[in-house]
Amino acid sequence: MRVTMPIFEKFRVEAAIIGRLVVGYGELELDLCNCIAMWNNFNESFKTMFSTRSETKRINIAETLGREPYAKLTLGDCFDEAITGMRYCVQVRNQYAHRSFLENKGVLAFVNLEEPAKREETVNDLNDLLSSTVWHVTSTLLTEQERYFVSVIGKIGFLHYEGRLRSGKIKANPFDPPEKLVQPPPLALDAESIRNDKPLHIGNDAGTNRRTSRRSHP
Repeated sequence: MRVTMPIFEKFRVEAAIIGRLVVGYGELELDLCNCIAMWNNFNESFKTMFSTRSETKRINIAETLGREPYAKLTLGDCFDEAITGMRYCVQVRNQYAHRSFLENKGVLAFVNLEEPAKREETVNDLNDLLSSTVWHVTSTLLTEQERYFVSVIGKIGFLHYEGRLRSGKIKANPFDPPEKLVQPPPLALDAESIRNDKPLHIGNDAGTNRRTSRRSHP
């Protein structure tokens, strides 16, 4: 069966993971909302978060609503870690949802079409898009990103139930204490990383020990 985007005919493994990341991000948002709703009624938390269409604004709202209550239960660090993880995940989601894909150097790549559109140079054909900043993703990198998403889901789940446990609403937390979130994987790879088989972190707002390549974020 043919897929909608021809480029994904060749990169089916990568396409499947990208699909899960983009679509699955909505589950992360809902889990975060449920986590925050422990301190407010669900209707209030849900409508406050989802009345805006900006994913980043929803994270900001959740952070505002949840930081103080969780800090009072000595879960402030865990909450901050969950929010940090969400900020990385939304960057991953957005870069795949709002980019155009192509093959470059035998690897799945993507470009931001807004970049060449804003330049004064004439764009004569699709090949001219390669003069834009091209970012690459491999199945290995995508697998690492998906694994990080799963870790964030576990962190939010533990936080929610641990908050209920410490506030006396339940008698046991069904989630085991999660390990501290590791430094998130790169958002994408630049051409130098592909040549040297050496991933570089592209600048992002998500994590600690941030390392940037010479180019800007996609």
